[in-house]
Amino acid sequence: MAEIKVAGVQTDIGPDPKENLRRTLEMIDGAAKDGADFICLPELFMTGFDYNCIKDQSEGIPNEVTGILSRKADEASVYILAGSIPEAVGEEIYNTSVLFGKEGNILGSYSKIHLFSIMDEKKNFSHGRKVKVFDTDFGTIGVTICYDLRFPELFRKLSIMGAKVIFVPSEFPVPKLDHWRTLLKARAIENQIYVVGVNRVGKDESSRFFGHSMVVDPRGAILIEAGEDEEIISASIDLANVKAAREKIFYLDDRISDLY
Repeated sequence: MAEIKVAGVQTDIGPDPKENLRRTLEMIDGAAKDGADFICLPELFMTGFDYNCIKDQSEGIPNEVTGILSRKADEASVYILAGSIPEAVGEEIYNTSVLFGKEGNILGSYSKIHLFSIMDEKKNFSHGRKVKVFDTDFGTIGVTICYDLRFPELFRKLSIMGAKVIFVPSEFPVPKLDHWRTLLKARAIENQIYVVGVNRVGKDESSRFFGHSMVVDPRGAILIEAGEDEEIISASIDLANVKAAREKIFYLDDRISDLY
């Protein structure tokens, strides 16, 4: 299965986590009805960067929220990447993305490695420590979160580990739209991979978020780009295009791969 339909659920994150979850589930249903095979949510889609809410919602995984998303993935027979949720591990809290398979099973999780000090992440979250890829029916994928996008070595490592698609659930704020668009395209071009960035919209007490979720192909072309309101985007991607792109331009070989 080389060709799949990926969808990004671009939501406005309000102050009520239950309402945020309800709205997210509604939009997941919409994406699934439109034929999506893989649905990605934004970073901290239930809480945003409200740290009082984050502390209240922090739990170990699995938990009630992951159970709800697990049932939704099984019901709709889709992969769901829960952009991120606050994960409690002992006394520490991580900004963690959880991947659900089409039968609702948790395939794994990734905790954000690069924390954004301007959003006070370093004061409230612990750094993730593991770079991870995940095997799916259609191929190997990588997961990063928001500020990770600014670190090309992470994307190269994921690509070397076999990822043909890398997802970037995010909360990129105004005025960094040019950075967002440029970096997503650059990570795709550098590695000849698909990159799927899913950003939030709306605002919190200190920031406004511009959306513009997008899917970028291995040659850097934007296949689809959202606006600045709540929206579901989707695009069909064919992983055979990764191989085709790499055959036309130098990528990696065994002589240098051990340098990275």
